[in-house]
Amino acid sequence: LPAARPHKLILLLIFSLSDRPGMLDFKGKAKWDAWNALKGMSKEDAMKAYVAKVEELKGKYGI
Repeated sequence: LPAARPHKLILLLIFSLSDRPGMLDFKGKAKWDAWNALKGMSKEDAMKAYVAKVEELKGKYGI
């Protein structure tokens, strides 16, 4: 996370602690559902998933 965006991280963390957004907040519900689907994932599995996603994106975008 770029140093210029620490507030974005804080907002994301607070968001993840909140209740599921209302039915008309489609974007908010999608974010919350994605976060909630990973609830209970171990730290090691989360790190592996992160690295795998980065590698996938590197291949896709040629970085």
